Order: sequence, then C-alpha cells, then structure tokens
Amino acid sequence: MRLLASGGWCFWNPLGKIETIDALDFIVALSPDRRHNRLYIQATELLLNRIVIENYLRIATAHLLLKQGGCLLHSGGFIHDGLAWLFVGISGAGKTTLTKIAHEGGATILSDDINVLFRDTEGQFLATPVPFAGEFGRQHNMKRDASGGIPVGGVYRIEKSDRLSIKPLATVSQHVTLLSNMPFVNNIPEFTDDVDTVVSALADRHPLQTLQFSKEMQFDELADGLEKSRMEQQHAA
Repeated sequence: MRLLASGGWCFWNPLGKIETIDALDFIVALSPDRRHNRLYIQATELLLNRIVIENYLRIATAHLLLKQGGCLLHSGGFIHDGLAWLFVGISGAGKTTLTKIAHEGGATILSDDINVLFRDTEGQFLATPVPFAGEFGRQHNMKRDASGGIPVGGVYRIEKSDRLSIKPLATVSQHVTLLSNMPFVNNIPEFTDDVDTVVSALADRHPLQTLQFSKEMQFDELADGLEKSRMEQQHAA
C-alpha cells in the first residue's frame, strides 16, 4: 500500500483482487477469502478513535458472515425465554426506546444497534452477543452475559404508535427491509447473489411482521405479544 500524491490509495495484494471500503479517513481492504483483511489509516492518531476500530470490525464481520451464510443485521435485539428477538427500523423508529423497555423488564440485551446472525448445520438462524453498541449500549455500558448462539424467535419492523399491534408484512417489503439493514455488503454488486440468498432464507424462516408499540408499554405486554405472534406463525407454517 502507498499513498499517492493525489491523495488516493493504491493497493496490491498477492492473493488476488480485493475490495475496498472507505469510511472516516480509513480504508478496509477485504481479501478474496474474507479472512485476511487489512485496515489502512491516514494517521496513527486515528487508532485512538474507538469508532475507527469498531467500524473496521463491523465491516470485516459483515463480509465474513456473508461468506458463511449469515449476516450483520442493523437492528436492536434482546433475549427472553431462551429466544432472540430482533427489531429493525429507520432512524427514529424506536430501536433505542424498545431496547430500554426490554432492559427495564429484565431481558438480556444483545445490542441496540447491530446484531450477528449465523446459521447452524440445519440452517436455523442463531443470534449472538457482540460488542457493537449504539446510544443505549454506550450509556449503560452493557455487559454481554449471554454466550453462544441463541435461536431467533422473530424479526420485526418497528413503528411507534399509541398501542401494541403486530401485523403481517408483504413479502416484497420483508425483502426490502432486510436488504436495507445489511450494511457493508448490500451495496456491492459482486455480493448480490449471496445477499439475496441470506435475505430469502431469513424471511422464509422468520417472516417479518410490523410491530407497532408505545413508549409507555410495559415489557410483559411486549413479551406476550411477541410469543403470541411466534406461535401463530408456527401454526400457519
């Protein structure tokens, strides 16, 4: 690697073609096997910025998971009754609010920002705690006291409302929602087929529903609603 006079970066990799991702004055270079990745920085002082290291790990993790049939899902998540419940939504939809409700209700928090999903030998999706955190996680210095893979109970697109409501979501909306919440891999043309495969498998195993909730809602009401929707989906399948 060398820094060009024009300010651009030039890479050479003996393993073959690499992909590069630019962000925050650093570049992540991804090797073909996704295991020999490199972080290039413009100044050593950047290593003192925790977000640089964290984003590097996020990018590398997303690509490695995709190669293995999993994904890094931009979502909040918690564990309740041995199942992982994940919720996605646009900025301001309420991921931090819902995380707070779950936390106050005694649930184990996976993350309020991004979660790892991988698949076992039978194709079941499992979630696992990661150190990546958003606003809530950083404020509360969350301890990751869960380990291993937690079976996914459901995935929901969230919206704020004045009451709890869980409704089906059209198949095309499910795919668009999942695709838009798989950062670092969903905008690289070479990965389109792999991303589509993961999106289809996740939507097939855990059809997304729309979860409307109130910030005044108690966790017991939320937990009962999620379990009821899970049982209804299992019965329909």
